[in-house]
Amino acid sequence: MKIRVEVKINCILQTVLDYISNGEKLHEWNSAVKQVEINSRKDDNTTIFSIVRKLPSQIVENLLEVTVNKSVNTINMKTTSGYIPFIYHIKLVPFRGTTNVILNADLNKNDIITLLGPQLKKVPKIILKKMMFKEVNADLYSLKIILEKICTEKVDKGVI
Repeated sequence: MKIRVEVKINCILQTVLDYISNGEKLHEWNSAVKQVEINSRKDDNTTIFSIVRKLPSQIVENLLEVTVNKSVNTINMKTTSGYIPFIYHIKLVPFRGTTNVILNADLNKNDIITLLGPQLKKVPKIILKKMMFKEVNADLYSLKIILEKICTEKVDKGVI
């Protein structure tokens, strides 16, 4: 199941890219993530994190691979181990001092049912998709609030 969410952040591209690509900050804007630690570095562009997520049905631990491609302003996040996998493809598009964040999520219907509970087995896929869209959209809105505060503080200090 694919979900696409977009948000416009009143903040310059570099600040947005630096913040999102720092996987250690994931718990600040992703409501399910409760703990993040660096596990290892694959190379200059890829870091593996150990994350703990609190999901409606249980607490799970995953390894999360975060790959940053600064030349095309993309960040890919995918779980490489553990329960309830997910993949986020994040594209950042600068526009007149703002940054559009486009997040494409790849989720499995059976994993969503496991995540939200077996009572949803008979719920149509479109309803599950709307439920997950709402969650991902709320996380991106949290990201927007955090980054706009950071950018406002930088402007006030004359940093940008």
